Amino acid sequence: VGSWWLPIAFLGIYLLIMVALTRIRAETAVLSTELIWINPQTILPLMTGTESLSHTDLAHMGMLSWFNSDYRAAPMPHELEGFVGVRRAKGRLHPLVWAIMLAAAVALVSALLWDLQMYYVNGASTGKVNSWRISKGEEPWRGLQTWLVNPKPPNWVAMSAMAVGFAITFLLAALRQKFFGFPLHPAAYVLNTSFANDFFWLDMFIAWLAKTLILR
Repeated sequence: VGSWWLPIAFLGIYLLIMVALTRIRAETAVLSTELIWINPQTILPLMTGTESLSHTDLAHMGMLSWFNSDYRAAPMPHELEGFVGVRRAKGRLHPLVWAIMLAAAVALVSALLWDLQMYYVNGASTGKVNSWRISKGEEPWRGLQTWLVNPKPPNWVAMSAMAVGFAITFLLAALRQKFFGFPLHPAAYVLNTSFANDFFWLDMFIAWLAKTLILR
């Protein structure tokens, strides 16, 4: 059966990450955050330690990690943009909620069928398919094997680093609220931990330059 609190903690961390990604998207309009290592299956073992969790709990955590591999296609930022668009058009939000739920269900089934078709036609472990796809399928179970074979206590160093990160982020947010034109954005501090800067630095630079020339 496993511990009752683990799925709740897992989903709670997931929702907090979604809210943070949505705020980043709203304030920076970055196309994708690419936050790969910030997920519940990374954070929870550091906080609780794997030696204090049962094998069932660890297996559950591995099974729940399939939708937390990375957040380059996180749904909540796009949903927020849809809600804002409908509100500005003075439309009704209620139908949009049902449309999003239906689209999510259709997309999930379509993606699974498409992947299976691609693997059967081209061969999953061949040069015709990106090896990254296969490695991502193995990733949760490699992590589970590590937890089972090498259990560890809570990582206080990592938790201290998370606390420092929280403090710096909130400090930058407070300074940005207090001082008009404060140049350091808390979202930039977060994005520096990801690949987003590698992919979108030119886009963000052009957007910053255009905004600066228009406003100043």
